[in-house]
Formats: sequence, C-alpha cells, structure tokens
Amino acid sequence: MYIKKKCLVFYTYLPPWRVDIFNAMGEMFDLTTIFLHINADGFKYNTEALLSRLNSRFIIWNMGFLFNNVLFRFGMGYLIFKYKPEVVYTHEYSPTSILLSCYRKLGIFNFRLIITTSDNEIILTSHSKIKRLFRKFVLRNSDGLVVYSENVRELYQKLDSKLRIEVCPNIQNPESLLASKSANRSSKQALPKEFLLFVGRLEHVKGVDVLIEGFSALHDSQLNLVIVGKGSKRKEYENMVSHMGLTERVLFINGLYGTDLLNLYARAKFLILPSRWEPFGAVVNEALVFGCPVLLSRLAGSKVFIKEGFNGFLTDPMDQEKFNSDLRKMIDHFAIRTNHNLMIESFEKRVKAFTNILDEN
Repeated sequence: MYIKKKCLVFYTYLPPWRVDIFNAMGEMFDLTTIFLHINADGFKYNTEALLSRLNSRFIIWNMGFLFNNVLFRFGMGYLIFKYKPEVVYTHEYSPTSILLSCYRKLGIFNFRLIITTSDNEIILTSHSKIKRLFRKFVLRNSDGLVVYSENVRELYQKLDSKLRIEVCPNIQNPESLLASKSANRSSKQALPKEFLLFVGRLEHVKGVDVLIEGFSALHDSQLNLVIVGKGSKRKEYENMVSHMGLTERVLFINGLYGTDLLNLYARAKFLILPSRWEPFGAVVNEALVFGCPVLLSRLAGSKVFIKEGFNGFLTDPMDQEKFNSDLRKMIDHFAIRTNHNLMIESFEKRVKAFTNILDEN
C-alpha cells in the first residue's frame, strides 16, 4: 500500500488562485499547510470560504511579529517536531525560509527542503545584495526549487548548475473554475453590454492610469471599461476618468471574488493587465479559462500563458503610444470572442512539479 509522505507547507496567506495547487498537493502528500499571515494587508480575500475549499489540514499561525513589512514567526521548530514532515515547502527567501535552511545546515531535523518562488526575470535580476546573500544561503541548504516559468529556471540554473529546479506556473484547475461558473451564471452587478475589463489593485504599479489614457484614445469605439479592485489610487483614477469626460463609459467596482468575478471574465470582450511590475498575475489564468483574451504587460510573469494572436498580445506599459496601438490591435483582432478555454498550459502536468522535484534519479 502506498503511504503518502508527510509534508508541511509554510505559506503567507491563501489567495483564490492557490487553492487548487494546495488541493493537488493534498492528493500527493499527507499535507499540513501553515498560513503565517492569513490576512496580510493588500491580500485580503473571502478567507473563510477559501479555507473551506481545502481538502487537507491547515493551521493559522500568528506567533511572532511584523517589522518593517517583514514577517517574523516563532515556533517553526515546534511545528516540525510535532508533525515530523519528510518534506517541507517554504515560499521565497523569508525569515521562515532562512530559519528552515539553518535547521537543515545544522542537521537539527531530517526533512527535505523545497523552496518556491514567484520571481520573474526582472525580479530575479534586481534582487538587492542582501537578498542575494540570503537567497544563496537558502538555496545551498535546500533540496530544490519550484519556479513559475522556464525562463526563470534557466536564469537560476546559471546561478547554480547543480540546483534541482522544476516549473509550475501560478495555475488553477480549469475544472474547478468552470464548475464555479456553472453553479451560478447570474451576476448581481449591472454591466454594460460590451466592455473591456481590468481586475487588480488600484495602485501605480498596476498601470491603471496607462489603461485609462489608452481607453480615452478610443474616440470611435462604443466599448465601455470596467475596472474591478480596491486601492489607494481609486479616487485619483476616478478624477482622471471624470476629467477626460469618460464617466459614462467607465465603471468602477470594488473587489469581487468567486462567482461574481468569474462571471465578468465570461462576459468581457477581453482582459487588460498593464502592470509596470507584476511577479505573475493570476487573473490571466482565470480569464483565459473562460475564453477571455488578454492584453498583458510584457513585465508580468503570466506572459508564459500568452500565445500572441491566439489568446492575446503582450504590450509595454512603459510606452503609452505602444500600449494605445496594442489596445486597438486587440479590439480589431478579437472583434468576436469565443467561450472556449484559451489556456495553453496543463494544470495536471504542471502540478507534478511538486513530486518530480523529489525524485531520486
């Protein structure tokens, strides 16, 4: 009889796009997930509903403190002693990851340590000197690394040719997403007949101002724009829309989750994510599953999901003229959208990274 390996996952919070991966890992391992900051600022979701969807044990662990936006948690040794994991997954090069690496280096516990990271090419190559030192220490005392893309794998392999690396994008199971859509096709929100869609935090890094500027240039278009999200820049963007005379064509909606958000993907002409900085961008996966093409920043890690001309285009949010041209190109190219799944990556294939990384061969 096959006995699952005992596994601990240390993760900060539970975003909607991570539930399917944790559930897949729950099928692979005797899994316990430790959430270290479940209500982290800027990443607050319908946590109770998301936790109810997990198929394995989890713990919300709050022992410790936050200093200068860096999270320090105590009791990691107690948790490892209690659960006696054979495998431990930890995210990024945080104090928790550094502590677990110290345990490995000193031989205090006997477990295999795997690091996961959301680095894209830009983030990886811009790590500060001190982060590079911590990164080097953590990776030297780990057994492998799981990254989001093949490009990032290649960059890490150049840093350490002996490092074991697997690739699993920030991906969701299309079956669970489509099941949510089937459960409730109605929308509580009154929406325009035809609209472009943005979903994300209303902050400078997300490039909403670039989007509004580009949208204002569509003088001959009957399309509307729906902006979904919360953030410190909302009032500024509302004023920007008013100043440009776009109030009747731009709708702001506070953050939506679950079925309400999925219904927007199903109805939108296409999604636009013009981020100036974006580790990944999980909304891209969600949109594509619902047949919604994407105009995506070339700086986003989720560009691995885009096959230009088939399910979207890449654009440059740092060049307004180029963005405006690409926005027009999207409108012309995807004049008629389908409802077919546009994802080019397989969830079942990619989640195998979490067991492949442990192969002895």
